[in-house]
Amino acid sequence: MAAAAAAALLWKARFRKRVVDVARCSDRVRELLTSALPHLTSPMPAGDAVAARARIQLVQDKLRDASNNVASVVSFIGAAEILALRGGSTDPVMPLHMIHQLGDQNLAERDALGVLRETRMTAVETYAIVDWCLSHLRAVFLLLEHPGIPDVGVLIEAERLAAVGDLEAAIANAQLCAAEATDVRQDVTSVD
Repeated sequence: MAAAAAAALLWKARFRKRVVDVARCSDRVRELLTSALPHLTSPMPAGDAVAARARIQLVQDKLRDASNNVASVVSFIGAAEILALRGGSTDPVMPLHMIHQLGDQNLAERDALGVLRETRMTAVETYAIVDWCLSHLRAVFLLLEHPGIPDVGVLIEAERLAAVGDLEAAIANAQLCAAEATDVRQDVTSVD
C-alpha cells in the first residue's frame, strides 16, 4: 500500500512539472508574439528594402522561437496525459484509455487534463497561424527584391496586413493558452 502511495506521489509530481512547463512555454509564446507585432504595424515601402528586411528578419526570428515553444506546449500536454493515464491506473503496465477513467483521488489531474486538451487544440491552431504569418512575411521579403514591378508597394502592403492579421489572431490564441495554462497550474499545484 505504501508503494502505491509513493508511486502516486511520484507521477503526480511529474504531472505537475509538465503543467508548470506548459504554463511557462505558453507565457513565452504570448511574450514573443506580442513583442513581434510592433515591428509589423507600420508600412514597409519598397524603396526602403534594407530596413524592411531587417524588421522582417527580427519578426521571423521571434515567430520561429514562438513556434518552437508552441510545439513544446503540445509535447508537455501529451506527456502530462501519458503520465496521468499510466499513473492513475491501478496497474501502470495497463494504462487507462481515457481521462474520465481517472478516479476521484485524481480529480485535480482529471480536471486539469480536460482544460489542457482544449489548450492543446488552441496551441495547434496557433502553430498553424504563426506559419501563415511567416508565409506572408516570406512573400514580402521576396517582393522587396523587385521594386520595379508595377504596384509592388500595394502587394507588399497587402501581404504585410495579412501578416498583421495572422499575428493578431495568434496573439489572441496565445493569450488564451497562457491564461488556461496558468489557471491549471494554480489548480494543480495548490492540491497536495
